[in-house]
Amino acid sequence: MASQISIFDGSQKFILNKRIKLIELFGGIGSQAKALKNLGADFEHHFLCEIDKYAVISYNAIHGTAFGTSDITKLKGGDLGINECDRYIYLLTYSFP
Repeated sequence: MASQISIFDGSQKFILNKRIKLIELFGGIGSQAKALKNLGADFEHHFLCEIDKYAVISYNAIHGTAFGTSDITKLKGGDLGINECDRYIYLLTYSFP
């Protein structure tokens, strides 16, 4: 089982030794993805949950992806496709108003 780390874990260092698969809930136009890109992180867009079709259209145009709209109230953990923890770090973010 993969370990988790929190911002409340103090000075514990977290070393990224695998490629990141980004999961964005309430993703909007993808500000978390943009932040990772600006930081030079090695990541790929893995999953987007966003109900606003115009935000998804913008997200796809900005990031070169092909996500569709999705509803958080219908989402289950298995829908996230987290299945290669030995190869990737799955980073789940959210950004709602």
